[in-house]
Amino acid sequence: MNPVLQRRRLPEGFATDTFFSTVTSYEGYNACQIFYGLDSHSIFVYGLGSEKDGPNALLDFFKQVGVPSSILRDNSKMQMGKVWTYYMRRYWCKDKFTQPFKPSQNRAEFGIGVCKGSVTKMMITTGCTPQAWAKAIQHAADLDRNTAKECLGWRTPIEKLTGQTPDISNLIKFKFWDVVLYHEPTHKFPGQAVGGNERLGRWLGRAQDHGDGMCSWILTLETEQLIVRYAVRKVEGENISDTTRDAVSVLHKEDRARTEEAFCPVVYTQTGEKDPSTKPGEEPKFKAPPAEVPKETIKDLFIWDRIPNKKGVERDVKGQIKKVYNDDDGSTQARVEFKGGKQKIYEYEEIVKMLSKSDDADAEYWDFDKILDHKWSKQPGRQGKIDVKVKWSGFTEDEATWEPMEVIRKDSPTVLAEYAALKGIVHESRWKWAHKYLKNRKKFLRIRKQWRLMKKRTGGAVKYEFGPNQGR
Repeated sequence: MNPVLQRRRLPEGFATDTFFSTVTSYEGYNACQIFYGLDSHSIFVYGLGSEKDGPNALLDFFKQVGVPSSILRDNSKMQMGKVWTYYMRRYWCKDKFTQPFKPSQNRAEFGIGVCKGSVTKMMITTGCTPQAWAKAIQHAADLDRNTAKECLGWRTPIEKLTGQTPDISNLIKFKFWDVVLYHEPTHKFPGQAVGGNERLGRWLGRAQDHGDGMCSWILTLETEQLIVRYAVRKVEGENISDTTRDAVSVLHKEDRARTEEAFCPVVYTQTGEKDPSTKPGEEPKFKAPPAEVPKETIKDLFIWDRIPNKKGVERDVKGQIKKVYNDDDGSTQARVEFKGGKQKIYEYEEIVKMLSKSDDADAEYWDFDKILDHKWSKQPGRQGKIDVKVKWSGFTEDEATWEPMEVIRKDSPTVLAEYAALKGIVHESRWKWAHKYLKNRKKFLRIRKQWRLMKKRTGGAVKYEFGPNQGR
């Protein structure tokens, strides 16, 4: 009858914190409560409909994992509230708090960083919908718990915590967001032909509290509901109908479209409608963007302008767009902050014109669509260097050419970083430079948007030393 003896006692302390999402998940979650083991480095994540559900996540952690010796947390009202304190007292778990205004003392922040970094890469490589973020974070935590770490003597965090060797059979069968076929038992026996009792779905990780550990979370395509199934298989082999293959092909195209949108957010620099005031022989002018263009598309981008210094001498200064807003008269304006703290207000049309301005109108430009492949260069004098296969705009893939990676990287490093991430080669020695673009998601997207604008300002092209006409 003693509550202290009702739950397993964990031989270490844990840290906890709450983090929020701007998108409501398929389960209806808007936040998550993370628990991070101070010795085992194990991570457990529980979804929250709102912050007030934090005590329920604490109770679920006690029920499913165990009661740690202590819980370190910050001074938020929820984590110091009556309900949370009641559960801590009921199960004799020691309180520990961080120093006010010192979030770095909370080790759970490190666990949040690990999960967010993994989910960011997961969303980039799989093209999953934003509503899948909760299951993605729980899957990332599951992977981290079952991955051996050098700091633990090459043992897994879950083994360090429980003393038992984990079973990872269901973790290596599928990848997150894989298109799978799951058994639908509602059909009457024996059903139709082969695969008649199967439906297409998305694999969203292990359902660890169901069945014998081999059950999986499946997102149904028809209703977008989360269900648990044991009989799940990949969409491959001869027992797949042509209709199923066509449906899978459409799903993969949607994934690639979401991935491309994540890497290349749409930035409207012109409407495409020619300004009637353009005179014959002049360079075509375009009307300003419409008022409904999303203001956030240019936020955080950089511009250059001539700003006078203290002595009144004008010089080119780099500034960052900090805010875009509507003025009292209905016009859209942008606040730009320059080095040294100086700020200046611009009309939206001015900003678009500055971003779209060409610096080298006489240069010859070539535009490419994507990177197809890479290899060690066989060109004389380039031993030990990499060439990348470039598919140029207006040319077929058969006409793709091999170009020096350093040339492509100079003008569009984010494109190469995207290619490395999709290929999973960012850990190779010649591609480690891509980490600095991928590790900071916000900075990566900003640079990618800037590169997209540069392509627009050159008529949809980027300047290169080599081009497809040289037959490399």
